[in-house]
Amino acid sequence: MFFIKLIGSLRVALFLIAALAVLLAVSTVMESAYGTPLAQKLFYGNAWFNVFLALVWFNILCATLSRLPFRKKHIGFVITHIGILTLLAGALFSRAGGVEGQMTIFENEEKNRILLEKFEKKSLVEGAPGDAANHAIEAVLSSEMAGMNQPLTLIERDPDDPDSAVKEMGPGRFELKSAAGNNTDGRGGASPLLNISHAGRTQAVSLQDATVGAIHELPLRDINLTVRNLQYYPNAKVENNRLVNSPKTVRFNPAAEFEITDDRGRSERHTKFFLFPHFPSLRGGPANNVFDLQVFLEVPLPEEFREKKGPGFTFETNGDHWSYESRARAGATRGEVAEGQKIQTGWMDMTLTVRKIFNRARIVKTIEKTDRGEGAVPVSRQLPFSLALKDFRKIDYPGTSRPAAFESDVTLFDPKEKLTLERTIKMNKPLDYKGWRVFQSSYIQDPSAGEASVFTIAKNPGIRFIYTGAIIILLGVVMLFYFYPLFENGRQN
Repeated sequence: MFFIKLIGSLRVALFLIAALAVLLAVSTVMESAYGTPLAQKLFYGNAWFNVFLALVWFNILCATLSRLPFRKKHIGFVITHIGILTLLAGALFSRAGGVEGQMTIFENEEKNRILLEKFEKKSLVEGAPGDAANHAIEAVLSSEMAGMNQPLTLIERDPDDPDSAVKEMGPGRFELKSAAGNNTDGRGGASPLLNISHAGRTQAVSLQDATVGAIHELPLRDINLTVRNLQYYPNAKVENNRLVNSPKTVRFNPAAEFEITDDRGRSERHTKFFLFPHFPSLRGGPANNVFDLQVFLEVPLPEEFREKKGPGFTFETNGDHWSYESRARAGATRGEVAEGQKIQTGWMDMTLTVRKIFNRARIVKTIEKTDRGEGAVPVSRQLPFSLALKDFRKIDYPGTSRPAAFESDVTLFDPKEKLTLERTIKMNKPLDYKGWRVFQSSYIQDPSAGEASVFTIAKNPGIRFIYTGAIIILLGVVMLFYFYPLFENGRQN
């Protein structure tokens, strides 16, 4: 009890309050002088700040318990402190499990990923001549008008990132296509590939033959494993709890199922869907994980899926020759690619500078960072739903070009629930869905690229605790100031 009274004492509370006031003052001055990212890194987004809030929570808890045994006159005090504890707990939950990022969508475009306020750095080196081909390119996207100088890395195959060959940055979508990595099927098109990574090495298997009949056995010499009973479904459909190919009812849903074995007789089974690359492929879950594999499908998109209304930039290589295509509203430009080259994208004043080209790229390490260090790029996260922008509107003050308001008509689609919602998001009217909140934070109006909305999308797991805590605090204050005198008068009478 002595320890509880010591931690919950008024002296400790005053010390914590004074320390918090000093920290907030210093962080505010630093944020004004050096910007929000530095203040987030040193203060608000740092782990020690969570520890400090936890100490404040523990001090209030001990202060409440030090009043044991509670009496009638303590009701207001206890309720108020329970409210403060609930509010602080909600804040800690939000800081620990909250998600916040941005999504830029052009009109008639659909996306399901956000860019977080975290950055990752991938270090690439050129592999040995005997290594399998894995093309990659490092570049920098620059714009004086937008104040942008952002590194860009595209990798043909990254076991940790199925979307490593496609990145969204600024107003555009960047893509790396490898003619050497996508084997042709004899009809001028690219054949689908099954990429299996084991112990840092990747082997690609063409799925063209697997669409006719199952490939019963195929040794993977690069990774010392064997694929058995491989079947590819370009138009997969689940029927009677098994996959079937149904081109009449399914337009595009590539999937593959197969078994992996080794020379010791161990095996594991996989089912992988192209449209859901982040879903695990291993059947039976972690308990059946024998080889610790990374599996993803590489399937050429049909033309109707590849059409993009917003600007796009594509690097293409056959291993010996690199070229590019930049697409803007004014048209497309094409050219050769070489290290050190500066390429005008055609989007505002944005320039792409090619730093390094790799034909046998090896990924040395991946480091998550909270700052924009050299070579760092924003970390993206897939949402459980997608947003499509139907129309963006900006309303100016009369006689000026200053925006008085701006809003977006969007369509939200939840593939799991098979749910579609039509909503209008305004500056002070966000869209709420299953704990996620979508804010209209900014916009882009580019004559070459078109109009786009910039949304801030956040999930706050502690928001209910925060609201509940505020209500409890209000109730406790009422009890403390209006009922406490009644208890005191009753005790005196």
